[in-house]
Amino acid sequence: MFARYAYAPNALGYCGPPLGATLRDGSVEDVRTAARRFSGAWPYLQVLTALTGIADPLDYRLVESYWLGGGVGADLDAREFVGALLAIIGPQAGRYWSHLGPDLVPEAAANHCFHVFGVYPWSRLLGHGLDEHPMSVLDNCRITWGTVLSRDGDDVEVSCR
Repeated sequence: MFARYAYAPNALGYCGPPLGATLRDGSVEDVRTAARRFSGAWPYLQVLTALTGIADPLDYRLVESYWLGGGVGADLDAREFVGALLAIIGPQAGRYWSHLGPDLVPEAAANHCFHVFGVYPWSRLLGHGLDEHPMSVLDNCRITWGTVLSRDGDDVEVSCR
């Protein structure tokens, strides 16, 4: 299930280490090993595991809750979630994550959108005269609905808001 959601943005270079082929063609164990290398998604899955009592971080309920929002992560206590998340990512990243703190609690959610728009450092560059590049990065990382307009072999043209 992790590979299902992570493959496309990973293959396009938007998230995670360059593991597209592993996510596409790897065994279950290969994908499990690859998932641990995603510095954004993996800490969330660890926190979801701890706070829900679901033992496997790659359980489909946790993976879908992280990538799509809702599900088992929707009802977690925000303060407890932020505390657990910062305990994992804070020591790993040090000053890189210095913008994170208790002020994030009101908007906290155990999902990919919160990571992109609330945690990911690019969001902190908006409004500082450098908006074009950070906005492009954030737009490429967001999950949204789209309509396929055309297809030519492996290439598709998609319209989205």
